[in-house]
Amino acid sequence: MVFDYNGPEFEPETTAVGSAALRYGLRACGHCENVNPKHSKFCENCGKRLITVSSVTHLIKERFATLPKKVKDGLWLVLFVVILMMLLSKVTGYIFDPVHTVEKYCKALANDDFKALYDSFGELPESPFVNKELYAELNENTVDNSFNGKIINYQITPNEDNGRNNSTDKIAKYYTVSYSVQGTDRIRQDTVTLIKREGNKFLSYFLGELADKWAVAPKEIIADNYRIAVLKGAAITLNGIEVGSEYLLDENSAGSNNYYGDPKQYDNYLIPIILSGNYEVTAKLSYSRELKQTIRVETNGGASLTDGFVLETQAKNELEQKTIEVISQMYSAVIEGKDFSAVKDLFAEASADNAEYSYNNLFSNYHREGRMLKTFSAELSGLSKDDVQLSRGQASVRASCEYSYTIEVAKGWSGDEFETVSNSSDADTSARFVFENGKWLLADLNNLPSIKY
Repeated sequence: MVFDYNGPEFEPETTAVGSAALRYGLRACGHCENVNPKHSKFCENCGKRLITVSSVTHLIKERFATLPKKVKDGLWLVLFVVILMMLLSKVTGYIFDPVHTVEKYCKALANDDFKALYDSFGELPESPFVNKELYAELNENTVDNSFNGKIINYQITPNEDNGRNNSTDKIAKYYTVSYSVQGTDRIRQDTVTLIKREGNKFLSYFLGELADKWAVAPKEIIADNYRIAVLKGAAITLNGIEVGSEYLLDENSAGSNNYYGDPKQYDNYLIPIILSGNYEVTAKLSYSRELKQTIRVETNGGASLTDGFVLETQAKNELEQKTIEVISQMYSAVIEGKDFSAVKDLFAEASADNAEYSYNNLFSNYHREGRMLKTFSAELSGLSKDDVQLSRGQASVRASCEYSYTIEVAKGWSGDEFETVSNSSDADTSARFVFENGKWLLADLNNLPSIKY
């Protein structure tokens, strides 16, 4: 519609006559439809002013200029709010559209963009073992993902199976993704589940369901309560992340399903939440070389780092010396007539009872009337790098023990006369040690040197 000075008229260019006149450079009258020359300002037939779009625009501007400032400001504000609401509706409708969330998820999978993929899961609980950087690191070197292959293209459709997308709780939506994978001509399908997250309350107040925030429900990417058992005192890392003392189980948990082994020999760590995947794990004891393994982390799973440790050269030398010291101290205690308490600290607590029995037998044989050990010395020989080994927290030493001794024994049946016998020999001795409270303690000692007379 257009306006002249006498009331409303039709827009001349919109009539059949007006359109034809316009094509030939003429101008039709909006009142009587008379065709006038192009530059005419008044109709030659009825004398009315010829009204055009430009003149109407000029007229509106003139009338708008005469309005009070408050009215004009109000009109501009209304126009601004209407345009803003239209734009906001469009933008939020796109950003918060559940399908858009699925599209971002599929696109991230297709491009192996694991950081974007992590973002599509919404707000996951952050920890040293649950974060975007670690998720990308765990997935960068694997071709496996929830769609099982390199995606070429995909199509997303709502999954109306059993009316799940129309459920009254409206906290979840389901979509079927049809996709093709590189190297195959078969179309595959997978279901993506969306979970509604808490959105912006301000936007929700004005936009209602348009402001609902959706996230992809992750498929088993987080493992709960992952347990790691390791030799006592070992420092461990997962993908370079230190497993600190805050994850260490109290020894009072020993005997439960979550605790592995004897708490005197093993430390147990429990990580409440951790991303699933393959981890490079390192473990280092003060007396061993660094152990490196790959472990698979899954829900309610666990790993035991108890084998594969190799002793440092310094620790091997220490164990060799410890073996000689233990043997020498036991025989010295016998010579001095001391009971087991004199050598008890050489043994691990768990082995004390058996050790006491062995020591008492040794004492009764070589410290009694008519048979008294006087001197004893020993040294190990023939040791090789394979004779000192570490297995499940116990270090074993196997070697030939060369020893010499002097013993006083009674002569004849009367026992009134004595003779001193000196001799030397060797024995294939083996010892097992455990590392407790910062030192090596004897767990077992076999083939003690035999005193002959």
